[in-house]
Amino acid sequence: MQHRQQFFYKGKGKYRGKVKIANELRQMVRFEPLNLMSPSWCVEGPVDIIFCRNVMIYFDRQTQQKILSRMVTLMAPNGMYVAGHSENFTMYPNLVTPMGKTIYRPVT
Repeated sequence: MQHRQQFFYKGKGKYRGKVKIANELRQMVRFEPLNLMSPSWCVEGPVDIIFCRNVMIYFDRQTQQKILSRMVTLMAPNGMYVAGHSENFTMYPNLVTPMGKTIYRPVT
């Protein structure tokens, strides 16, 4: 609750029902388009959290493992990978450890 009050502001007037994120938090977040099949990625680690929801379901298992392996190398030791509800990566215990239904940590 403390973080919510510190970093998220409720909208007022025409912005009612919306939330504004504090500038100090916004500056720490980066959104980038990324072609997962590209031989090079424009992302440098360590990355604290990766949201890749409902994307990996479109790849075969071998490709999923290859992509997940690349992502894990970019992640901070206590980083998190957030998958979609229809995705499951427990078959890659050498790469990630489940922390919940859709959240994984890199194996260190």
